[in-house]
Amino acid sequence: MILLKNMQKKGLSPVIATMLLLLITVVLAIIILIWARSFIAEKTQKDLGSGPEAIELLCDDIKFESDVIVKQGSVSVAVVNKGSIPIYAIELRKKSRGFVEIIGVAEHPSMAIKSGNDATLKIETDKLIIGDNVIVVPVLLGESGKTKKAYTCNEDYGFVTEAVL
Repeated sequence: MILLKNMQKKGLSPVIATMLLLLITVVLAIIILIWARSFIAEKTQKDLGSGPEAIELLCDDIKFESDVIVKQGSVSVAVVNKGSIPIYAIELRKKSRGFVEIIGVAEHPSMAIKSGNDATLKIETDKLIIGDNVIVVPVLLGESGKTKKAYTCNEDYGFVTEAVL
């Protein structure tokens, strides 16, 4: 009798149990994939003719000089591009007492200071005075998918100068 009692209990068939396990696994995999995609940023790249490269690697190849001129509430930044990488914009940073403060960003009106060219960019600010130590940091323009994105190089690639009149 005891043997017959156990045989009468009903449960899931092995096929349905396997299908449920597979469905749960697929749903969990999709949830983890969507969650992980938010942590992985799409790489910004720049193509200079030899194929796309990661834009952060191009900061090594930037060569430029700069002068910062302070005049009553505005700052003019003269930039001469001596390298082969077009400079989209510059970020001006003030260095004082071990701290670095971002003063502003100035974009070039024609989208880039090309190799061998120079430009004077203006930033409206009163945070800079004559004699301040300034770092002029290059900003490059790359592509991420079909959209254009600005990439600011590390300040190690910047040009250190002093604000003058």
